Amino acid sequence: MKSRKICTAAIITAIAIFACTGLVSAGTEGLQAIAAKFNFNINGQNITLPEQQQPVVIDGKTYLPVRAMGEVLEKRIGWNQQTKTVYVGDLLQDGIYKAAGDDFDEHGWKGEVEITVVDGKIDNAKYDEINEQGVYKSADEAYLQQFKEITKVDLIQSYTTLQNSLIEVQNPDMVDTVSGATGASNNFKMLANEALTAGPLLEGQ
Repeated sequence: MKSRKICTAAIITAIAIFACTGLVSAGTEGLQAIAAKFNFNINGQNITLPEQQQPVVIDGKTYLPVRAMGEVLEKRIGWNQQTKTVYVGDLLQDGIYKAAGDDFDEHGWKGEVEITVVDGKIDNAKYDEINEQGVYKSADEAYLQQFKEITKVDLIQSYTTLQNSLIEVQNPDMVDTVSGATGASNNFKMLANEALTAGPLLEGQ
């Protein structure tokens, strides 16, 4: 079996590629990893992973590339860095998913979410809140400024953090709550779940 040794300096890079963050701690001077070419048999079909996605052997233990294996098994893979949790789920149907709150809250706002699925995975997510006059929070500069002065939180950045987190973890329930934007975080996760449960919009919707 052909293999090659990777110097310690390259180990972190290899781990990032293989989605095995956290396997090697800071005190690993002199540690060597071996990238070895493995063959896989999935339901009777022989599969060979690309060279850059091969497993890594560290200290005699083999670490499989989770994302690569997920693609081979046609699964959706997510990763929550804060909780060190890997999510494995079925592929979704491609399309646009939408959901909105039923009623305006006591402040006159309700949330809306739009999720785009490409190749079975969440590829994009948008979240905003709208008032009864049809004005979105993201476009209400006076509201955003007042919110920031009172809470010291950039609401637009909070929305962006939530959206990017969903793309990364692939599961609304694993999205971390953004400090200072608990209400938006809860609404986002609730509506994202509703949208994915309802399924993609039909053409023309």
